Amino acid sequence: MKDEEVTTVEARRRKSGKPDASLLPGSEPVGMETGYRILSYIAAGLLFYGGLGWLGDKFLGTSFLLPLGLIIGVVLAMYAIIRRFDQPPETKPKN
Repeated sequence: MKDEEVTTVEARRRKSGKPDASLLPGSEPVGMETGYRILSYIAAGLLFYGGLGWLGDKFLGTSFLLPLGLIIGVVLAMYAIIRRFDQPPETKPKN
């Protein structure tokens, strides 16, 4: 990127009056960042608890632990999402 382009983008940002959220200390994610964070909570829950269920099924010779693990993973992920994002800004826990 050329220096002229950088100064143009920086000048446009200053002119709009909107602060860059990524540069503010302690700022919460906005827009797509929040969506990606929520998606990662769901994916992590599915992968972790689904993986535990799959391992349990494999070693115990059962067939119900994988679906049970997937359901538990989604439920716990939704709990974590609600707990994390459904609070007023002034009472959010600092991570």
